[in-house]
Amino acid sequence: MEAAQKYAKAKKLHKEGRISEAISAFQDCLKRDHKNVIYLFELGELYAEAGERDKAKKCFLEIEAVEPYSMYAKAAAERLDKMDDDRTT
Repeated sequence: MEAAQKYAKAKKLHKEGRISEAISAFQDCLKRDHKNVIYLFELGELYAEAGERDKAKKCFLEIEAVEPYSMYAKAAAERLDKMDDDRTT
């Protein structure tokens, strides 16, 4: 299966609420392209939904390291701030 098909499958699983399967699918996508910020962001979002804050944070920080000036880095920074706010309230 090619990368676009794997990504589409992962997105479909997420949309269907099959979080653990979607996490596995995005992990598989990242095996082929470990610095893809789209995959990292999606995986971070899934981890956050699953309550796995540390793993989500790791994904978001990786985005900032890989493409610090991209829109995904900005979104990741906002997500990290929200996670920190949620933890303190």
